[in-house]
Amino acid sequence: MTVDIRLGYGCSSLMGRISRRECLHILGEAFESGISHFDVARSYGYGRAESVLGEFSQGKRDKVFIATKAGFTAMPPKFYLQAARWFLKPVSTLVPAIRPLLRRKAAAALVSRPLLSASSLRTSLETSLRELRTNFVDVLLLHEATAEELADENLLKTLDEFVAEGKVRRYGVGSDLSKIPGILAMERGYLQVLQLENNPGVRAFDRFDLAGISLVITHRAVGALGEKICRAVVQNPSQAARWSELTGADVKSREQLSALLLAYSLAKNPGGKVLFSTLHAGHLRANAATAGQLKKYEPRQFDELERIVASLPAAEA
Repeated sequence: MTVDIRLGYGCSSLMGRISRRECLHILGEAFESGISHFDVARSYGYGRAESVLGEFSQGKRDKVFIATKAGFTAMPPKFYLQAARWFLKPVSTLVPAIRPLLRRKAAAALVSRPLLSASSLRTSLETSLRELRTNFVDVLLLHEATAEELADENLLKTLDEFVAEGKVRRYGVGSDLSKIPGILAMERGYLQVLQLENNPGVRAFDRFDLAGISLVITHRAVGALGEKICRAVVQNPSQAARWSELTGADVKSREQLSALLLAYSLAKNPGGKVLFSTLHAGHLRANAATAGQLKKYEPRQFDELERIVASLPAAEA
């Protein structure tokens, strides 16, 4: 299958709910579907996601694009947290809606965010390279960096040293939307790559001037926004029929809605990459298919999607 190579696989869920063998299988599914961009971080998978990606990339390092992050540090899971995970698993099975909340709470409890410094940055990179079993990464992102941290000349000097040493091809920042204005207001010489959220509810390319950044990577194309649209559809079926007519996609179908949202993010970032994360092989293949069929979507469909999202009540937007 020929796939738009701008689609990237996010490794945030690896080593969470599935085994290492299953993680390697889903990475293989992504690769076989034509996806070559893999996004990982030191904190993902309780600090074990990089190791899995490193094992997977053996023998194909020249065929995969690896972006990792420095900033957050994963802490080994405490026994009581592991026990709680097993206790809560049947509860989340009975009440699927609480799964995202449980995952966020567990992840937050097992990571720390020390102040970024030149020394901590080097330690983080060396650890990543060892775990990834490689001597370089294609992109190193500063995870949730602030404008104040990036003003540290030693930090920027260290990043340039990584490039000179051949350990990093490009570097940049991956931060929450609230931090983006301050980051963009700074001297952009260091900002070779920027990773941020984008979807019809955020409209990052309308809000921010991203010109001059060589690579923009976006994420959260579907996720929470897709769930909110689904809830609105259930609450108002007649309106859902109108939305389907306007967008040319059956918004009552999760598959078609997800495809439309993903296509939106790809279309809005034509020169960059769009990340998604799933542990379901069928969903992965469907996303890859969407990325390879962008021509079937028209700009008017995305305009209507933006208007629909803007019309949602504040609690749903």
